[in-house]
Amino acid sequence: MPLITIIIAIILSSITIAILYNKDLLSKRFNFLDNSIGSNRKIHKNKISNIGGCACLIPILIALLITGFIPNEYIFSKKYILIAIITSISFFFLGRIDDLKDLTPNRKFLTFCFLFLFFYPLEPNLIVHQINFKYLNINLILNNYSIFFTLFCMFVFFNTSNFIDGVNGLYASTMLFWLLFLIFKIKTFPLIILTIILCLIFFVFYNLNNKVFMGNSGNAFITCLIGSLYIYLYNKTENIFCDEIFIVFLIPGIDALRVSIERIWSGKSPFEGDKNHLHHFIFKKFNQKYTWIVSLFLNVSPLLILVISNNFWISICLSMVLYTFTYYFFKKI
Repeated sequence: MPLITIIIAIILSSITIAILYNKDLLSKRFNFLDNSIGSNRKIHKNKISNIGGCACLIPILIALLITGFIPNEYIFSKKYILIAIITSISFFFLGRIDDLKDLTPNRKFLTFCFLFLFFYPLEPNLIVHQINFKYLNINLILNNYSIFFTLFCMFVFFNTSNFIDGVNGLYASTMLFWLLFLIFKIKTFPLIILTIILCLIFFVFYNLNNKVFMGNSGNAFITCLIGSLYIYLYNKTENIFCDEIFIVFLIPGIDALRVSIERIWSGKSPFEGDKNHLHHFIFKKFNQKYTWIVSLFLNVSPLLILVISNNFWISICLSMVLYTFTYYFFKKI
């Protein structure tokens, strides 16, 4: 890892520390306060700062700008960098409006689709054109379905990530896991990924102490940025495969699917908030300081099983068994 990249990432992420350190003053001045009143899905009872997303946005945007001028960052095209900057700002403000006005699911969905369809097709490497499997030895060409398949994947990822943002530490730690997996696969440390990692680490320290939240603004832009990194690097490198990505996202995906089906079955919107997620059941047994650890272990377990067994189907089956057992065990407590 180039020393200059580390130094720049540390300097940029110090902006996150500065904002979080002054969170009380800044949150009151700019109305970055999360209120649980009237919500049936929030655990906290008092107003807590949700400036975490803003604290991460500023250094990450600067990292994206600098990326275009660092020789080692040639893997990212200037077109990708521009789109990443524009969409990060756009998704941040979408989440910010949601934090302030509590947007309806339909409005968020339509805005998400508009931003995706307007910007992502401008960079060919932000669209999945073919599906390559490593363990299943299958290659599928998507042709005219590429954009729709990519939109579907991004929205599922966006919605799933929103679902896991329910207890302190879980969202950020899961994002860190997904980013570390990405670094392991591409075998390099791009400035933008390193900056996101450091910002999330600093955020977790405050978040675990129940002092600050990421907010919908941070959740929206970080999730979509990481999603775009996965798609772009999947297309640009030959070391990332769809079945590996599927395994890495398996447990949060299963839980999101279960919750959505149960909501539809009950006549509710699949995007309506509640306390029916796996981490909510785990929270009943453990406090927040341990819930995220148990949940993160479950999220990592499919990849660990895959590494040990070197078999895709064994990993799927054992992970399903583990999830089912954990779900029913904690639900009945």
